[in-house]
Amino acid sequence: MNVIGFDIGGTNTTVTIAGYNNNMVRIFSSYKFKTCKNYRDEIEAAGNFIESGIKNYNAEIIGISIGGPVDMGHGIIINPPHLPGYWNINLREVMEKKFNIRVNIVHDALSSAFAEYKWGNGRNSKNMVFMTFGTGFGTGFIINGKPYYNDKHTELGYNRISTGSKLNYDYVCSGSGLNDMIKKYGEGKAIKKSLNYLSYILSFLSNTLGLDKAVIGGVFTYRYDEFYPYVIKQFKKLSLNNMDIIPSMFGKDIGLYSSIAACVTSSHD
Repeated sequence: MNVIGFDIGGTNTTVTIAGYNNNMVRIFSSYKFKTCKNYRDEIEAAGNFIESGIKNYNAEIIGISIGGPVDMGHGIIINPPHLPGYWNINLREVMEKKFNIRVNIVHDALSSAFAEYKWGNGRNSKNMVFMTFGTGFGTGFIINGKPYYNDKHTELGYNRISTGSKLNYDYVCSGSGLNDMIKKYGEGKAIKKSLNYLSYILSFLSNTLGLDKAVIGGVFTYRYDEFYPYVIKQFKKLSLNNMDIIPSMFGKDIGLYSSIAACVTSSHD
């Protein structure tokens, strides 16, 4: 079947027309633009490309990957901090009405986890986590070979780094937060701070869930050779278990594959 992936990131958007057959993905065309400030302009910016996918490729579904919190079961964007112009919108309903095609909405970290599990560096894993480390810090899990979701908000990044701090992991383990910390502390000290928090989260998940892989995208992927030696050293001090800590296979194209994954993994019937 042919599908349309619509990845709405905190900074950029990628819309993709692709074929999906026997777990294989074939990219026909993609279109990238700077994410609009509100959902109406975003749909307008992507509209012609989406229409071409429906008309010229007979696409059967639009898969939207977007940062949370998001009510995946009902297709409602709750209040993602990096997308205030999308809050409290039933985006699935809006999109289905406009394009007359089935729409599936999945938290971008979860759909990225599924993409890595099916086609990327998460293959051959039974229990894994994907971490975004981009504009924000999101996490998606594959547990016993299946994407993990329920009707609650699973936002690891929203946890405070301590009870006495106003900072959370969405800040200290994200590219935007790291850039801000570099301005405050200098690059070396800021990177060390960020990676210490990342190592703690990795060891916490390893000790709690017994994961076999952690695939980390965004800044971690781009600077893997620099970041990995420090992270694995700290991780081994804290974790009872071994866990592979690896970069995203897709790099800057993770949003493209994440949105295709949103087409083929569903949280509603």
